Amino acid sequence: MEPEFPDILCLLRHEKKISQRKAAEELQISQALLSHYENGLREPGLAFVRRACDYYNVTADYLLGRSALPGGEPKLTEMTQSLGAHEEDNPVQLFGSVITVLFKLLDGLGGTALSLEACRIFEAVAYKLFRYAMKLRDDEMRFSVPEDSFPDLSDVERRLSELQFRAALNRLKAGADSAPVHEKYFEKEFPVLCGNLEKMLERIDQRISRHQEGNEDAR
Repeated sequence: MEPEFPDILCLLRHEKKISQRKAAEELQISQALLSHYENGLREPGLAFVRRACDYYNVTADYLLGRSALPGGEPKLTEMTQSLGAHEEDNPVQLFGSVITVLFKLLDGLGGTALSLEACRIFEAVAYKLFRYAMKLRDDEMRFSVPEDSFPDLSDVERRLSELQFRAALNRLKAGADSAPVHEKYFEKEFPVLCGNLEKMLERIDQRISRHQEGNEDAR
């Protein structure tokens, strides 16, 4: 079941960790009216939708339940559209949703420091893929790392970044204030994006399982 406007409006307030009274004040409406909006008893006008989008830093499509990404759907080319017959099956869009959940989780667990370490991992992967994609247009962008060296060196950078990320997680785990992430955490904290997260993790898990089965057969 797709989330609707009242649920998303209420969810955004809870994610922001503010009271209904404070949200209503900053959205320039009464608390009673905001309560009606969050409970689906009344529908807001366009002016409120605009203010709410600015206040919660989301797009109107997300607020109205038309998009799973708070920042808006990526512009898809014909190639990326062909990756999935339906919007919810498109791995490009699913990946965008999962990244949103991941960094929300990391910010909640360890703040910007943990998110920064994760960014470095993604940067190394993106750099490698970008270099491959830019081979036909290398005359427009020059790199200091030689063509024959960048694949291995970018892998080294990614592995080092991953080690730093894991070290940061271990320090967090050893801290007195660390809290485990329970099975229902994602469903509770990110009900709008949780379905996309489950789809991507399930797809990757199935691919890894096939690799494992292949290794066992080879033995």
